[in-house]
Amino acid sequence: MGVTALRIDLEHPERKIFVTPGIHPVSFSSVSIDDKERNFPSRTTSQFLEDFDCIAAVNATPFYPFRIFQGRSQKAVGVVISEGVLYSSPSKYAYFLLTKDDHIVFTDLPFNSENISDIDQAAGGFFLILKDGENIGVQGERNPLSIMGLSQDNRYLYLVVIDGEDKNRSIGASLWEGAEWMKSLGASNAMILDGGGSSTLVIKGEDGKSLLLNNPSGFNLFSRERQVAVHIGIK
Repeated sequence: MGVTALRIDLEHPERKIFVTPGIHPVSFSSVSIDDKERNFPSRTTSQFLEDFDCIAAVNATPFYPFRIFQGRSQKAVGVVISEGVLYSSPSKYAYFLLTKDDHIVFTDLPFNSENISDIDQAAGGFFLILKDGENIGVQGERNPLSIMGLSQDNRYLYLVVIDGEDKNRSIGASLWEGAEWMKSLGASNAMILDGGGSSTLVIKGEDGKSLLLNNPSGFNLFSRERQVAVHIGIK
């Protein structure tokens, strides 16, 4: 199985979590409803890392439609907050929050978009799979997965991609198996971000350019990576 994992020490004084900003805040009244819904220019995870000078990045929130070319508009399916600004409203799925006092929360509770003054960053995903050390993922189909997790002491953040859809390399993992991988790495809480062919994990190489760590299954003629709407970056 192709598993690629990064562990980020959140006690490092220079580390910062950063979520893709949209084009317009949700509250921007002069923007049409259609423009607000398709509020993110498509880009690969590598391009996101370079555009925002991150040291690591993973694909995040589910989105539509698929785009072949960079810069085309996409809608995020789930909450997106970047540097305190709301760019996408919540969905029925789970999400993570980073408060302005650096507290990280994974939750699937209803989100109150009227009260975001204490939130610095947020990104939606799909499902919680690990809660206080308990595996709550389900056994089912094996697919590529992008996963975000946190250690019990809140010190270490884990960004993990499990490759799939390739019988010669990796067939992916179920949600239950993904949770077991996160436990083995040291996570106590974890959630599934967007998976499938979008699952991509990159770091900043020695030359300052992005370095792709996994083998995405959603590549096309123009790129090994899929163009997606939202990413989680580490600065």
